[in-house]
Amino acid sequence: MGKARFRISPLTGNHQLWITEKLIEHWGSIRIVTRQKVHDASKLPGLIALEIEQPVGFVTYNI
Repeated sequence: MGKARFRISPLTGNHQLWITEKLIEHWGSIRIVTRQKVHDASKLPGLIALEIEQPVGFVTYNI
C-alpha cells in the first residue's frame, strides 16, 4: 500500500470558516435540527480530513 494522501484531525476554530462555507454551499445553511433542537453545525465537534494541510472533508457530531 502507498502512503496515505490525507490525515484526519480534530476540528479546531481554525477550520470554522471553511466548514461554514462548505455547509452553506452543500446544505444551504449551518443549522441542523435533531430531536426538535436547532444546532449550529459549524460549531459542533468533529473531525477534518486534510490533504497537504488543506481541508478536503469533515464530519460533525452531537452525542
